[in-house]
Amino acid sequence: MAQSTLERPPGPTGLPLLGNSLPFMRDPLAALEQWASEYGDITYLQFPGRPTYVLTHPDHIEQVLVTENSTFTTGDLRRDAFSGVEDESLSVSEGRTWQRQRQQLQPGFYREQITTYAETMVTDAEQTVEGWTVGETVDIVREMSQLTLAILAKTLFNHNVREDQSIVRAAVDALSQQTDYSQLSTVVPKWVPTPANRRFQRATNDLHSLIENLIRERRRTNEDGNDLLSILIGTDREGTELSETELRDNIIGLLLAGHETTALALTYTWYLLSKNPDVRRKLRAELAAVLDGATPTVDQLSDLEYTGQILTESLRLYPPIWGTGREPVTDVTIDGYTVPEGMTITIPQWVVHHDKRFYDDPDEFRPERWSDERDAERPEFAYFPFGGGPRRCIGEQFALVEMKLVLATIAQRVSLGLVSDAPLNVTASITTRPTDLIEMVVEKESVVE
Repeated sequence: MAQSTLERPPGPTGLPLLGNSLPFMRDPLAALEQWASEYGDITYLQFPGRPTYVLTHPDHIEQVLVTENSTFTTGDLRRDAFSGVEDESLSVSEGRTWQRQRQQLQPGFYREQITTYAETMVTDAEQTVEGWTVGETVDIVREMSQLTLAILAKTLFNHNVREDQSIVRAAVDALSQQTDYSQLSTVVPKWVPTPANRRFQRATNDLHSLIENLIRERRRTNEDGNDLLSILIGTDREGTELSETELRDNIIGLLLAGHETTALALTYTWYLLSKNPDVRRKLRAELAAVLDGATPTVDQLSDLEYTGQILTESLRLYPPIWGTGREPVTDVTIDGYTVPEGMTITIPQWVVHHDKRFYDDPDEFRPERWSDERDAERPEFAYFPFGGGPRRCIGEQFALVEMKLVLATIAQRVSLGLVSDAPLNVTASITTRPTDLIEMVVEKESVVE
């Protein structure tokens, strides 16, 4: 039965001034799971200056992201997080500006365009494996980050980013530190000259300079390529073209988010495969049957059904984006409660993806749960690692093709075994990041002769 719109949703009692900040900072994801379990599908949280409504039911999530999406913006939290890095990118723009930018960027992510990137994805994955030695211990987060960054740099602006990796990684690390909700630094304004803020400013300035120089060089040479930058520079429809700042900020946004999220998804997949040898054997059997030692192609991806289920299940257990934010532009009613204009709404993929209402043994890694029959039984927004609605991630298909090609390429040649049995702990910043180093040993178990 719907609650009166005069009532506030239930939620945990907070401390004076601090509200619910302390348990959230100790472990954001665990706190959100606990509160959803105790208080239900819509929970009211108190943070200093920012009352927050947490939604964890697929029906309410669909209302916000799809059916009433025009009633919501991405919100101040997201704009504040990316302030100074990509102030004029698709990620934070709204209204007609967002529509214009999406229209300009979309051709770079059409299926036929992504297909042309496949060779780069496979070649770079092969080079990564060739750089490993059997018995070597690798930092798998760093390895996957270097790989996905190299792929994106080539496909976005045909640039070999290896000499510039430190600039991009410094920006990612600084942004993650600024938005790590378990750290006090997240509440310190960026204009305060703390060491963390100074590092953030330096990293951002270096990244801006790198991308601006690449854009200037492309304009100077007038090089016509197949990368996204060529598409954007070559597009000149009056009233829709990107400004220089928009061009820079969107390249930065795609570069940062695109490589970091995919690298994390692959990292968690390797971790889960190492912990589940039966799944790993089934994966290798499928790769042997479908590929027979050959280099994977886009045309073969549909035949790699179990490979896709592994990635889907990995994205469920460890969604690289742990939550989505929105703010209503007018008072709205959700589940019978009135959510006032300007309030923060948090939609945590992490919590929904671990909800036992939608998943048997939700903390278990079971790729088989994604068979067509079982998948059809779930509400659409019981699983949404790429968001939903008009603002669904523009790079979703790019990422899915990339992950499948990379996983198939590497898993044919080697296995990766965890060095430590220590539990995997993650924290909530812009992305769902591991708190500790994940070291893996390269093991020879090749189906490629």
